[in-house]
Amino acid sequence: MELQRSQAAWAVWLDLECRMGVGHSCSLIYRPFLSGEPCSAEKSQHEEPAAGAGTLSSRLQIEVGQTEGFHSGQIPSPARGTMRGWSRVKYFMFPCTTSQLFHFRQCRVQSVGSGKGFLSEVMRVELQWKEIMDNTQLPTHVILKTTNSEKLSRFVKSDHMTPSEEEATRMTMELFHNTECAVYEMFSSDPPGIPLATCYCTVPIRADNETPMVVLQDLHVNGKHQPIEKGLTVDQLFDVADKLAKLHSWSLTTKYRWKEKVPACETFCSIVQREAKHFVEATAHRLKGKTKKLDAIDVDKIKLLLADEEKMTKLMTSFRSLIPEVIVHGDLWSNNLIFSIDEKTSEASGNLIAIIDWQICHQGSFAEDLCNLFGCSIDESTRRDYTEAVFKRYFNTLNELISGELPLPSFEKAYAEFRTTLAHHYVIACCSDAVTVSDLHVSSEVKELLYERIANSYLEGIAYLQL
Repeated sequence: MELQRSQAAWAVWLDLECRMGVGHSCSLIYRPFLSGEPCSAEKSQHEEPAAGAGTLSSRLQIEVGQTEGFHSGQIPSPARGTMRGWSRVKYFMFPCTTSQLFHFRQCRVQSVGSGKGFLSEVMRVELQWKEIMDNTQLPTHVILKTTNSEKLSRFVKSDHMTPSEEEATRMTMELFHNTECAVYEMFSSDPPGIPLATCYCTVPIRADNETPMVVLQDLHVNGKHQPIEKGLTVDQLFDVADKLAKLHSWSLTTKYRWKEKVPACETFCSIVQREAKHFVEATAHRLKGKTKKLDAIDVDKIKLLLADEEKMTKLMTSFRSLIPEVIVHGDLWSNNLIFSIDEKTSEASGNLIAIIDWQICHQGSFAEDLCNLFGCSIDESTRRDYTEAVFKRYFNTLNELISGELPLPSFEKAYAEFRTTLAHHYVIACCSDAVTVSDLHVSSEVKELLYERIANSYLEGIAYLQL
């Protein structure tokens, strides 16, 4: 992964903390440097990276010292003296014994974020250990997400934004990152009963110089995404519907004040309306000339729909007459779903083991997450044949989980609201979906297939709404 020296602000420190006795601690600290091959833990590293360095690799430091009252979450005082001007620092902890600590060999960092994360950088950190004889399970991989100013700069400069619009987009990116941090902290305090990756560390964007990041368990060791070109299977759709019902029922019944942690529906509506216009422009100027699959999309018709802000807000809040706000994931598609691996086929099974990427989480409609799911993540035949069945599975599960705690509408009324929301989603979200597909690292054949799905769902939405 080729990086510029200025990107050293991505520094991440893995502090594997252990107790060696009262008032003692031992910390093995890792940070990426811009230099050569990774160094082993036995070597002492104190020099700064060489000027002009290219690939991202790792250096390790061992610090042993007396720290009165040290506990998990604090930085040992010896480590403070070794930062040497690296002000953007964050620690997160894996408990381990003294002997286990010194079996740590090295770290490697790999970028895995192409097409993943909304204007963020996603990296896999590999933790390599020497053989340990006591059968202790130590983490071998973690996922690190951080904001990417270069991605953001390219985005805001490419679609004819005014300076005020650029600033609004930057503030939106800050909101998204801080929302994901808040969501993982919230779910740690009051688990919603859905499968999630363990979160080791969150650093929101603040006024200080800490690098914003989210550090998560890497579930790709035991799970995988369903390939987007195959589309989610019926079994996978039903399992996701069950998990969504569980998430939504939690938000409808919990005493936790979750609405204080995520953006309000109206806030998110205004963001959608503003950012959707830029995606429409991007589709019109950058994508439609590259593929004929998107020719069916009438960007002028979408612009007219988005221009009526009062109608858009009414559309996006009409659900309230049926079911109160639920917590909405906001970006539910196949790349944000991890399934266990089928032992017989080595493919993604029908068992969902994690929903990831909570940046766009907000208060909103019970219909929204399923609408996102029925975008380009599902092939057309499955979408046509199973839309009602999947929604019925979700609605019946929600009814069972609510158990009379909250009055719900009839299935017919709820499904009518869902179908109307879905049709508008097919029309409004087609351009953002197309831009997302254009950034995926997949073959041109797969992109053409996905563009065709997007265009056909757009036409289905236009027909349903009689636009």
